[in-house]
Amino acid sequence: MKEDKIPMLGDEQVNKMLKKAKRKSVIKQIIISAIVTLVLVPTMFLGINHLSNRSYINMSFEIDDINKITRPNTQLVETMIRYGLFGGEAEYTAYKVIEGIPVPLGKENYEYNFLNNFSRKDKFNVIKVPEGESGISYHINSMQRDMQFYHPMKRYSAYQNDAKIMGRYPGKVAEMAISFDKPYSIDEIQKMLPNGVNPAWYWVDTYENPEKLDSPDSSLEVYGIAHNSNNVDPKNDFLVSIEKGYKEEGRYKREYKRVYDVLRGGNEKPTEDDVHIIGVVVTGKTEDLTKLNGQAFARAVVLGAMAEDLH
Repeated sequence: MKEDKIPMLGDEQVNKMLKKAKRKSVIKQIIISAIVTLVLVPTMFLGINHLSNRSYINMSFEIDDINKITRPNTQLVETMIRYGLFGGEAEYTAYKVIEGIPVPLGKENYEYNFLNNFSRKDKFNVIKVPEGESGISYHINSMQRDMQFYHPMKRYSAYQNDAKIMGRYPGKVAEMAISFDKPYSIDEIQKMLPNGVNPAWYWVDTYENPEKLDSPDSSLEVYGIAHNSNNVDPKNDFLVSIEKGYKEEGRYKREYKRVYDVLRGGNEKPTEDDVHIIGVVVTGKTEDLTKLNGQAFARAVVLGAMAEDLH
């Protein structure tokens, strides 16, 4: 019986086969890489774009929510948005409404990224000009006056009373911050304000140790809620805003928690009885705002923004 002979391959043939197999492997890897790239890269870009859009939406909601309970009688409107792959920028215009007249305060710019972070690019710049005993504060973007707030539990060396100087500004409308001598209810406030003096924003006591305050607070440091034109007590709105911010994982969560804890004291959660109104921002014609001079409930009356009376 004859033995089958196994053909032997030469080195040259082996090398050719190895090179051919290697080429096939390389081509296969290139094709796989191209397919993965074509699928993965667009998916990655779409994913990042989705995260950026979500971050922008979250930023918009957070800015709107915090503005509801801070910055007295101030509103924001988005005027420009710049989208980018990994984030973007949003520009807002801040303004006040005084007796139906819009008063611009300037631009505010925020930037965000796809990681759900955002920050304000510019600063809340307020300058103080020497005048009187404590000086006058102005917003640097608009050069409108910044209102100051005096806590009723703190004894200050001097109190500002701009009601007595309103006669210098005929034909104007203005806002003023009234700091009370004690907390008052919304009904009490509305009844004790003179005719022509209209509530716009209520200052809420959110201080743990007010006696330790060094000076009056600026409008950038106080919390409160806008007056409801339907004459509905806004205390519940304030509590809803604070609790919402406290429960959500947002940029201002720590401050929401601080206010929430101050309001509730040792209780499980705060109630409307824990929301104490210690001041009010009012608007009116300058001739009506002079009526605030000498009012027993007003420990301090500080002028804010002002505009021409166009009515």
